[in-house]
Amino acid sequence: MKTQTSKSFVIKKTAQMSFWSLVSRVFGIAREIMQAKFLGVSDVSDAFLTASGIPNMLRKIFEEGGITSALVPHLVKVVHDGGKNRASELVTAVLLIFEFVMVLCCVGVWVFPSSVIAFFAPGFSASQIATTIPFLRLMFPSVLFFSGSNI
Repeated sequence: MKTQTSKSFVIKKTAQMSFWSLVSRVFGIAREIMQAKFLGVSDVSDAFLTASGIPNMLRKIFEEGGITSALVPHLVKVVHDGGKNRASELVTAVLLIFEFVMVLCCVGVWVFPSSVIAFFAPGFSASQIATTIPFLRLMFPSVLFFSGSNI
């Protein structure tokens, strides 16, 4: 009897995850259609895609488990050896250091946006870089705001 309940729970959770994945894909297609309709194929489109791609890449690297997967094994050891207070101190220190690094990245992008764009989009002309700079300055701070939520 318990096995049947476990199976139905797994099936229910799998169906929920599949449904929300489908919804995400539909919104992604809608986003792509609207982007093509309003931006088309132009320097503005290239600028927008590049400016949104740079923070998105950093979000994927830092926020989607990289820091967490590196921290969790050490955190478990600290909890086991030093207790919850020591673990709390470790998480606070890591969060502060990580956020400080992210602030430095944001300041660096704000001060040297053309260098960052030239690094990530080496084929861009001077006019494309100039078009991309306002987008990048607008979008990049999102990394700072979302980065601490996943540690």
